[in-house]
Amino acid sequence: MSSQILSELESNQIQIYQFPTDDETVRAINVELNRLVPYAIVGSTDFVKKENGKMVRARRYPWGIVEGMRVFHSFVN
Repeated sequence: MSSQILSELESNQIQIYQFPTDDETVRAINVELNRLVPYAIVGSTDFVKKENGKMVRARRYPWGIVEGMRVFHSFVN
């Protein structure tokens, strides 16, 4: 999925932020951050009831819910 998103960004000439790599003190972490792009953060202050009755912090969309703290939905860990 990430490669498809990156391809769409490139074909539409959309530039995204690249962490600088010219400073030796932060180069390693910035190279890693650049490698992880694209990424998004999903968060919510609302609670949503799942099909199993469990209440979770999530966003509800017409096609389903997105839980920010679920590894399947987010790379945040």
